[in-house]
Amino acid sequence: MGGTMQVAFKVWLDNNGKVFGEGVLELLEEVEKTGSLHRAAMDLGMSYRTAWSMARKVEKRLGVAILNRRAGGLAGGGSQITQEGRNLMERYRAMNQEFGAIIQQLYRKHFGNPITSQETTPTLRSKITVDTLPSEGGHDDERRFVSPKGEMAQILNRPYEPYYHLAYWDLDTPSSGQERGHHYHAKKVEYFYILTGKVDFILETLDKTERLVISLEAGQRITLQPGVAHAFRSKGYAQVVEYSPAAYDPTDTYPQPVG
Repeated sequence: MGGTMQVAFKVWLDNNGKVFGEGVLELLEEVEKTGSLHRAAMDLGMSYRTAWSMARKVEKRLGVAILNRRAGGLAGGGSQITQEGRNLMERYRAMNQEFGAIIQQLYRKHFGNPITSQETTPTLRSKITVDTLPSEGGHDDERRFVSPKGEMAQILNRPYEPYYHLAYWDLDTPSSGQERGHHYHAKKVEYFYILTGKVDFILETLDKTERLVISLEAGQRITLQPGVAHAFRSKGYAQVVEYSPAAYDPTDTYPQPVG
């Protein structure tokens, strides 16, 4: 067969019509970032009425509220994703990731050629976000700075985002061969902040067709979406804070070696 074949697919939830898919997920992810349905619509290049209609259709057809909307006032208005909305997002992401892995396996079974995928087979780069806390800003800003008193890092300051899991851990020197992780979560979105030191963050797709190593250092934050096997490897003594909007659930932790 000439040329490079591709496998493409889209997954959505249906209830007498399309209810939840990539479009609604993207909208909710933008609300999660901005705390505002109006701002999310602007950033995505759609009207507020369209965004509001998308959210209302999901709520009406599934019978759950996915957004809490606050009217304006002295504190300003905004929108916050409900726990039902977060659960819906996490389950859809996990299902979509598993569909991708299954379809890749079927492609290799029937065609045997290396797969070039489109649409909902995301690369590792699309599943992770890395940023650095800025050194400047006001009292309300997320930032990291050093003063005569010492270092101060305001890792989070988001009244519209509840978090239910917070953990601290460290890694020893490279000579001890310390690594942490070697697992993945099907539902949980994880956040990490590097307090001190340097680490390599190793990531792999569940079918092991793609691998990525990112070097991180103190002051950097990571957002990791579900469905990615991962591990940290020390490059010297390092300390890390881990947090998530979902409480720790041991049944959502699946061992998988990486590297």
